[in-house]
Amino acid sequence: MQGVSREPCVVRVCRGAEGCPRAVVDVAAAAAALSSALESIDVNGVVRRKAGTDKILEHHRFRATLSGCPNACSQPQIADVGLVGQDRPSLNEAACIGCGLCVETCAEAVFSLSDGHLRVDESRCVGCGACIRVCPTAALSSAAKGWRVLVGGRLGRHPSLGVEVSSCADLDDALELAQKVVDVWEREGRAGERVGAAFDRLMDQESMLDAVEARGVTLMKLLASEEVKS
Repeated sequence: MQGVSREPCVVRVCRGAEGCPRAVVDVAAAAAALSSALESIDVNGVVRRKAGTDKILEHHRFRATLSGCPNACSQPQIADVGLVGQDRPSLNEAACIGCGLCVETCAEAVFSLSDGHLRVDESRCVGCGACIRVCPTAALSSAAKGWRVLVGGRLGRHPSLGVEVSSCADLDDALELAQKVVDVWEREGRAGERVGAAFDRLMDQESMLDAVEARGVTLMKLLASEEVKS
């Protein structure tokens, strides 16, 4: 993995930035855009103010991580903000010849053949794009390409995976969400409190910790609000 910065804010990328064949988005361009978006809101200054010191330790850093596909080699699930590339397929039934290559290729059992007809369970799709790459007739094509956005992941004393707040978002929307995370953390986070811990506390106040889906909805409410009561 590569670090774009060794400053208080660290942006990490997967091999997709160097041309991994599994990458479904432009990781290098997105990493540069994310770095610029975070610099524009002085994320390094926010980190220093939250830490209360210029001597930034590893657990003080704001971590943003990008992965070019759902394999997530760069571990975006444990970053303060994680972006995961997605490429969701669309089926042109008239062009499908029932060869079964997508059935064999898909690791998520999205596809099945019944009486020569291809069946698609979209709820199982993670957007890796493998089926699109192997389809010999282009019956499967890209319907939506973008970024899955995760917020609040961390290791340390209380490890927790990031909560999904958006799926297949375009890059501009993903960057705006990353900036909103920093904004809410700066306004509502306590001294020394990590991003994930701050959002957990704020979500707990909303009494919506029963389901991952509810946590994602609550996070979006927090990111959309101009003011958050702490």
